[in-house]
Amino acid sequence: MKNIIIITCLSLSFMFAKETVTKYKVDGLRCSVSCCNKVKTALNDTKGVKNCDVDYDKKEATITYDNTIIDGNKIGELLASKTSYKFSQLDKEQEEKKKSFLQRIFGS
Repeated sequence: MKNIIIITCLSLSFMFAKETVTKYKVDGLRCSVSCCNKVKTALNDTKGVKNCDVDYDKKEATITYDNTIIDGNKIGELLASKTSYKFSQLDKEQEEKKKSFLQRIFGS
């Protein structure tokens, strides 16, 4: 019985989870290697963050995360507190990277 409950909970969380992509403008990047790596490592242990890409030429960080665990504002606060750079969210409406399981089945 316990296993059935665990499997059901995991299945439901999979069905409703969405990946979200948010872009941040990064002010203060001075080099293309260690500065960009500093931004990436600031989010390494953050629960819900799946990927972080930093484009030195555009001075942008693109972060993919699970919006049911963490939100874009919290990510910006974490980045600002763990690095010496200034972050501002570029796209106010976050892009949905992947539709949830139910949306893929039923559309919308």
